[in-house]
Amino acid sequence: MKKEKLIISFIHFLFIVLFVFYSSLLFAQKPQTSTNTDYCHFKGTINGNLSIIMDLIQNGDSYSGSYYYTKYNLPINLEGKVNDKGELELFTMDSEGKKTEFITGKINQNTFVGNWKNQDKTKTLPISLVEDYSKSIAFDFVAIKDSVKLFKNRKDTPQATFSDIIVEVKQVPQGSSLAKIKELLIKHQSVQNESSSQTAKQIIENNKKSFFKEYLEVNKDQDEDYLYAANWINQSDVEVVFNDNYFATIAFSNYQYLGGAHGMFGETYLVIDTKSGKELKLSDIFDKQNLAILEKRMIKKAYAYTGFENPVSLQDAGYLVEKIEVTDNFSLTAKGITFVYQPYEIAPYAAGMPAFLFTWEELKELIKSDSPVNLLLKKQ
Repeated sequence: MKKEKLIISFIHFLFIVLFVFYSSLLFAQKPQTSTNTDYCHFKGTINGNLSIIMDLIQNGDSYSGSYYYTKYNLPINLEGKVNDKGELELFTMDSEGKKTEFITGKINQNTFVGNWKNQDKTKTLPISLVEDYSKSIAFDFVAIKDSVKLFKNRKDTPQATFSDIIVEVKQVPQGSSLAKIKELLIKHQSVQNESSSQTAKQIIENNKKSFFKEYLEVNKDQDEDYLYAANWINQSDVEVVFNDNYFATIAFSNYQYLGGAHGMFGETYLVIDTKSGKELKLSDIFDKQNLAILEKRMIKKAYAYTGFENPVSLQDAGYLVEKIEVTDNFSLTAKGITFVYQPYEIAPYAAGMPAFLFTWEELKELIKSDSPVNLLLKKQ
């Protein structure tokens, strides 16, 4: 039974990796050296009575983001594009890749007006949203996508694809420090070791040139039998996971394939206390004693993640470790805190990135009395 579950897990994960790999190659056939980007943080309603919050990032003609009902606080991922009518068509997907919801509308200045439809499109509800940064950060994004062929005169040539994005801040809520939050974002991105005189676009262009230069030098004498391994990929992305009530969570992800059996990926999180302009750390939320309690409770979450029946230990449940320590790589949302582990950190590659959500209800007795996150607890 365990072997079957591990095989199923591996096949599912391999499908995701191959999808990213081949979609990147397809994209590389139409290279772009830069893309228009924008970010919107909307608040409003579906059907006039279902309160929602939606974050959208534009990257060229594509959009990605998430929304959540304030009654439930569970984020629902969104993606989509602008259609021929100039309407933004967004959709959500389940774990099997099936589209489950549809949102269509237009962004006009600081508003989004359109409609929501269910999976089979038998139910249509109006949606009306307005941009609101009274308790959130107004972000800005600079993105570049490009590709280079290994052999210029061959149709079947391998190629390298590159995409990178840098997030900046335009505006903060009244009373927050714009300078501190700007400095925090610089520290957590590739701009931290670059000259301050360079723009974000110049920094990404330099990263792209370095990547392409290494690619061409390493693969110029590649053996014909191994050309498949010369399709290099370097993709970086940024997602605004949460941005409200004076907290913001940003996810920085990367996928690299530099030849070999498979690529490597990872995701790190930055949680910003918008009022203080500082990064929120574990020590700002829990003391050592309660962190130990949290680690014990995490074992049950870990068993549920891999789905092994009646495991007697973490290793029996498919993990590489005998104990899971609370990671400082966590995502904070209106629903709670999710602890996210990198590939191979606690589990095999096929397990992906184990993530364990603890709701505020589960955490409320463990949080320090002077923690800034108590502001979120009061809203539950």
